[in-house]
Amino acid sequence: MPWLLRAEPWDPATGAVRPVYYSDAGFVSEPVDQPADTYWERRIDVSLSMRSSLFAGSDVGGESQTAYGAVTLANGDGALDSLAELDWDGRLVEIRFSAAERPRWSDFAVVFAGTCEQLVPGDALTLELRDRKALADEPLQPTKWLGTGGAEGPETFKDRRKPLALGVLRQIEPLWQDEANLILAYADGPCGGVLELCDQGRPLVAGPDYPTREALRAADLSGWGYGTCDALGLVRLQASPERPVTLDVLGRSRGAVTGAAALPLSVTTVPGRRYALKALVRRSAGSLTLTANGTPLGAAVAASGRVVLPFVATDTSTALAAVPGPGWSGAVEAVQVVEWLGRFADLAQFALDNATSLEAGDFLAADLTALNDLAPQALSLWFDGSSEITARQAVDQLAIGIGAWWGFDPLGRIRMGRFDAPAAVPDFTFTERDLLRLEPRQVDRRLKTLTVGYGRRWRVLSESEIAGLITGDARAAKRTDWRTVEHADPVVAQASLLAREERVDLPLDSEPEARAEAQRRVALHGPRRAAFDAVVPFTAGLRVGLTVRLQDRRYGLSNGRNFVVMELSSDTAGEEHTLSLWG
Repeated sequence: MPWLLRAEPWDPATGAVRPVYYSDAGFVSEPVDQPADTYWERRIDVSLSMRSSLFAGSDVGGESQTAYGAVTLANGDGALDSLAELDWDGRLVEIRFSAAERPRWSDFAVVFAGTCEQLVPGDALTLELRDRKALADEPLQPTKWLGTGGAEGPETFKDRRKPLALGVLRQIEPLWQDEANLILAYADGPCGGVLELCDQGRPLVAGPDYPTREALRAADLSGWGYGTCDALGLVRLQASPERPVTLDVLGRSRGAVTGAAALPLSVTTVPGRRYALKALVRRSAGSLTLTANGTPLGAAVAASGRVVLPFVATDTSTALAAVPGPGWSGAVEAVQVVEWLGRFADLAQFALDNATSLEAGDFLAADLTALNDLAPQALSLWFDGSSEITARQAVDQLAIGIGAWWGFDPLGRIRMGRFDAPAAVPDFTFTERDLLRLEPRQVDRRLKTLTVGYGRRWRVLSESEIAGLITGDARAAKRTDWRTVEHADPVVAQASLLAREERVDLPLDSEPEARAEAQRRVALHGPRRAAFDAVVPFTAGLRVGLTVRLQDRRYGLSNGRNFVVMELSSDTAGEEHTLSLWG
C-alpha cells in the first residue's frame, strides 16, 4: 500500500528547516498539489508502527498515554547518512496513506502528524516518533517569582513558580507576596474572585476590589477585614492575622469584566458558561437577595461587605437584580460580572494555551463545545508553586473528575471527550470476514458501590489552628480534606456476589455534581461488560476513543455488538491494526 513521509528537520548549516520527502514505492506530486512537483524518494522500509491508549493503566480518566511509533528508512547504500547531521528532536513528521494502487495526491490521508523523538542512524535508519502531546510536557505555570521584593515576592521566592488557581477552590493557603504590606497572592492573573477569606477559620469581612496592586496597597481598609485585586489574584489584609489565612476562590477568568455602579444590570452571556456577580453591599438595616433572571443567587445578604456569587448562564442575556427584603436600607455598589473557568474543556484549553505553543486552531472547537455541554461540572486545581507540574499532568488531574480522555488526532489537533458506553452508531464495522483474529479478554469485576470524595479543602487545619468560636460541623469540616457521597446499585449487588466497592477522590466541588458522577460511573461499570483483542485490516481514521462494531458467529456477537477502542497498535508492515476493545 502506498505511504508518504514528509519531515522538517533543522539544518544547522543553513539555519533553516530542510524538508525531506520519502515514500515506499516512489511518488511524484503534480503542479497543483501541495507540495508541487515533488519527488518522494523510495526509501520507506517499515512505514509505521505505533501504539496508543485511551488511558495509561486501567483507571478511567486517569493519566493519558502518549502514542509512540517509528518509521524505518532503507539506508543500505549510505545515501541517507547525512540526515544524522540534522536536528530532528521535536521536528514535524507527517505520514500519509492511500489504499489505492495508483494513488493521486488527493487519495492520501494523514495517518500521523506529530514530532520526531530522535533519529537512529544505520543501514535501517529509524525515526522514533511522538505525537504532539509531547508539547504538553511544559510547566503548567511558566512564570516565576523574581524574588526582588514587593510585587515579585521575597528573596526566598526567587525562581519559584507563581501560584495558579483553576476552577473553584476551597480552603487554599495563599502566599505572602509582600508581608510588610499584608498582601497575599493566590494567582498571577485575572480571577473570578474571593468567595471567603478566613483567619484561623474565622471569616473576615470583604471590602472593595481595586484594579491594580498599587491601588490595593494604598487603599484605606478601615471597617473591612480585607480588600482584593481580582485582576491579579491578590488580597490585602486590614490587620495582621493570627494565621493561617485561607481562601475560597473562583480561579482564572476570561474575557472583559462588565462593570456598573449599581443594579439592575443586564449582561450578554453564553448559556452553560459560569459567571460571577460581584458587588459591594453597604447595609444599614434588613436584607436583600441578589438574583439572575429572577433566580436567587444564594441566601439573602444581611451584612455589609463584598459578595462574589457564582451562577451558570441559562440564556444569551442575564438580568441581574437586587431584590430588597422587608426593612432593607442600604446600597449595592461597584457591580462587576465576569466569566470564570470551571468546566473541564475550558480549563484544559487554558492550561495548554498558557503553558505551550499550542494555539486556538489546534483545538477542535466541536469537541470543546460537546464536552462542555456533556460534562459542565465545576472542577478544582490549585498550584502554589512549591513543586513542579506539567500542563499534561494538570489536564490529566482535571480529566479524572469527569472521566475524560484527551489527545491528538492524525491531523495533529487536540481531541477530547468523556469515557462513556459505546455509541449507538459505530464509527467502523468489522464483520467475521474482516476479523483477522479475535480473542476475548478478562474484564474488571462489576461495580456495585462507589464512594466519591469531592469539595477538597487544600489546606487542612489542625485542631490548634482553628479559632475557639468555630464549633460543631463547621469546625470538623475545616479539619477534613474531602467530603463524600456514595451510590450503590442493589441490582448489581444481588446479581454479582463479587461485585466491587470502590472509593475515588475527584476534583469536583458540589455535592449534587459528585452524586451524579457516582451514579454515572456505577451505571457505566455496573452492567456485565465484554472485552476483546481484535486484529483488523489497516484502516485510515481508526483511533482510540471511537466506537467499532464487531459481528462474528462466536462470543455472542452474531447480531453485532458495539465497543470502545481502548488501545490501538498499528503495524503497517503487516497492514493491520490490533485493537483492545471494551463495551
